[in-house]
Amino acid sequence: MATEVKLPDLGEGIEDVTINRWLAAEGASVNEGDVILEVATDKVDTEVTAPVSGVLLKQFHTEGSLVGVSEVLAMIGVAGESVSVRGSAATESAPAPVSAPQPQAATAAPSDKKATPVAQRVAQDQGVDLGQVGGTGPGGKITKDDVLSFAETKDAAPAKTGLPGDLADVPSLVVARTVAQTGVNLAEVAAGRPFSSLTKYDILSAAASQDAGKTVVVAPAYDTVAAAPVKATPSTPSTPSTPPTPAPPKP
Repeated sequence: MATEVKLPDLGEGIEDVTINRWLAAEGASVNEGDVILEVATDKVDTEVTAPVSGVLLKQFHTEGSLVGVSEVLAMIGVAGESVSVRGSAATESAPAPVSAPQPQAATAAPSDKKATPVAQRVAQDQGVDLGQVGGTGPGGKITKDDVLSFAETKDAAPAKTGLPGDLADVPSLVVARTVAQTGVNLAEVAAGRPFSSLTKYDILSAAASQDAGKTVVVAPAYDTVAAAPVKATPSTPSTPSTPPTPAPPKP
């Protein structure tokens, strides 16, 4: 009989997760304890392992999907065993029931409720309006990749004519990706500095300090110019004065 794959206990306050990546494909053989997928929450990324050895018969959620913590993620069983519905195995192959697509309101604009938690966090850090981002996830859900792709397109667009003060102060794409991976507070790391001045290493340093329980302190970066060594000039020894010529003796 097939075995359900579910999330481990993630603690109180976590109601759903985002499927980040499947590491085992349907039909692949897995061993007990193998990592078969990665999921993300607002606070941390988590690996999900196979509870038993066998064949990964079915994946119930695609990458980028938002799922509840109690949902079945996959089924593991014997090769050739079929799964008819979520959470149960069938002895005969049967087509999965096709549910009618839910109608979407034509005038409803994408909102935070239609974006994964990771996508919301990246959009906030990047200064991206989710109402302008198209979702490619299930049911039009906006994923992290949707936000990053939109941000890349926006950065590649020709800059508008205007003064430097008109430009938005947003972190670079590399910094935004690092913030999404570490979960640090970008405003706390910046400490009043422009987001555009931060580097990937500022974020990694702040994450390391945060994990160690220390106060996040990032030293401002300055351009350092090495001073040329000053060559010592030897002092010129003073020339001894010539003694005056004595006057000839009087006769």
